[in-house]
Amino acid sequence: PGMPLIFRAWREDTPMVAGAFGILEPDPSVCDIVDPDVIIAPLLAFDTGCVRLGSGSGFYDRTIAYIRSTRNVVAIGAGFDIQRMDQIPSEPHDVVMDMIITEAAVYNAKDKTA
Repeated sequence: PGMPLIFRAWREDTPMVAGAFGILEPDPSVCDIVDPDVIIAPLLAFDTGCVRLGSGSGFYDRTIAYIRSTRNVVAIGAGFDIQRMDQIPSEPHDVVMDMIITEAAVYNAKDKTA
């Protein structure tokens, strides 16, 4: 809790162990930590300015902010166009995605277009 996500190298033969919430993840005793260049984040809703509403735990916001404090990372929200809203209220800790990709469009934060 309160920490950024950790990413590990994975291959088809990578041993998996139960992690938090019982979810299988690469065995940390044999898998190196990796720094992603791209993060694809799920979402509950979004707006065309690429503000993303997540599940409320802040895992992706914290992780993207942490990585961006040291280097560039492309943050992409993935969802469906039906999840698009006119405006998502945001707070200072919320991270704006670089783009949102849906089945119908790609929304780009830089030019705020689809």
